[in-house]
Amino acid sequence: MNRQEFLREHPQFTTGTELFSDDGEDLGQIIDMEDDCVVVSKGTFFAREFTCRYDDIADADAQHAVLGRHREDLTPWRDEQYEGWNEYDRLNMSDEGLRNQEPGERDLRTQDETRLRLREEELQADTTATERQAHIRKVVHTEMRNLTVPVSHEELVVEREPVLGEAATTRADSGAFREEEINVPLREEHVEVSKRPVVKEEVRVAKRTQTEQERVSGEVRKEELEVESDPTKGRLH
Repeated sequence: MNRQEFLREHPQFTTGTELFSDDGEDLGQIIDMEDDCVVVSKGTFFAREFTCRYDDIADADAQHAVLGRHREDLTPWRDEQYEGWNEYDRLNMSDEGLRNQEPGERDLRTQDETRLRLREEELQADTTATERQAHIRKVVHTEMRNLTVPVSHEELVVEREPVLGEAATTRADSGAFREEEINVPLREEHVEVSKRPVVKEEVRVAKRTQTEQERVSGEVRKEELEVESDPTKGRLH
């Protein structure tokens, strides 16, 4: 597995991550990510920097990574003469002088030249999806409403007409001095209020994806070459 394949599976993995054995021993911090391996800083467990392959990292996130080996399996590695270093540690140098160089000076040397690799960190932005809930609910409110309703009712109308002449005498004789009661039914309307549900509005709920541009920033390190000449030994070519 190479760096690109590993980051596809563990996008949050980066330099600064602490490396542990699978039984919890703190092995050091990831300080570089090469194409086929990661470089781990020296610390309380190892006396110098070493590398491990991406295939041997069992699990990783932004803060922790787990090497798929027990502490007891790694204990022999404390000895720099351990033969397993040749297989596992890409920083192993055959030249004793190179072994004593600073970490940034490790690289390939031939008889006629020394080559140094200058590294530079690049920002890498990855996105992770998180889920949040949007709650939609119906609530019931009570309010007062007024309606104007036309109602009708019957009223009693009494009209008086004078009776004159012979008709007055006849009528007075037929029913004179009797008490009489007449019931006249009068109708009136009353308002009865009732309620019925009606559909006033239909709401459609959907999701859509909105893409925005967000600026991020971070500090990166860059290696530069500095050449210092000894003035007592002439010019440096």
